[in-house]
Amino acid sequence: MSKGTRRKLLSKVEAKMVSAFGSSSETLGRAALHHLEGGGSRVRARLAVDAGVALSLDETTITAIAASSELVHNASLIHDDIQDGEQLRRGRPAVWTKFGMDVAICVGDAMLSNAATMLALTRAPVLPELLLTFNRCVLETIHGQCQDLEVVSNAGLSFSGYSRIATAKSAPLLALPLELSLITAARDDWLMLAREAATNFALAYQISDDIEDQLRDAAQGSPNAVAVLQNVDGVVDPVAMAIRVADEAWAAAACQASALPDGAGETMAEMARRRLSSALERVA
Repeated sequence: MSKGTRRKLLSKVEAKMVSAFGSSSETLGRAALHHLEGGGSRVRARLAVDAGVALSLDETTITAIAASSELVHNASLIHDDIQDGEQLRRGRPAVWTKFGMDVAICVGDAMLSNAATMLALTRAPVLPELLLTFNRCVLETIHGQCQDLEVVSNAGLSFSGYSRIATAKSAPLLALPLELSLITAARDDWLMLAREAATNFALAYQISDDIEDQLRDAAQGSPNAVAVLQNVDGVVDPVAMAIRVADEAWAAAACQASALPDGAGETMAEMARRRLSSALERVA
């Protein structure tokens, strides 16, 4: 796929997300646009667009899956900011900071609703499976977030427990654009591999993030890979161990994603390879 084609599709995805709030109340619409205009990497949209093109899906379906996947992710960010007390998102006031908690909750809920509606409007023959997958990924994310909120100290958390929480709250929404694309293309036999790739990607990303956020997480009492590894017998250098585990997960994610049919997971694989290469360069 050419860069121009990708840009065109991603531009249509952005327009879909914005237009979803065109008939909203003035406050809801302004708050939603405030968040969306803050930008972001749009990873899930890119995963959906590239997978959809690779699997020969039609443009309407590709952009619907991409916009749906991005909206549900952004809904989770808005709610996360409330729960974590984060006043900024992407260098701008978080929705709850600018518009209040009540409006922010409504915006997140509206994004979830609009995300499901976008899938429904595709009228794909596999629509029931798409909506069931969407609902499962949302519920798994909610359960993962609740597990994260229940942690009061890293001291009593095992590394396997940390890994379960880290992947439960992030992996489902990373897998979602790949799963929806594979289901639409009748490639259901590859769904498990897509989930495994997303799980390893999510674990590697969270550990890498934790290495940067050790002090902040310690102050908030949030789960942190380095803090957990400090309490593991035999671990002399928890930071070095965290880097090693993250690198192994990046490598696994790249291998699994690249094995998906017709190059559907190549974007995730390339992202993982770049992160792994960057980590290896730092060590060298």
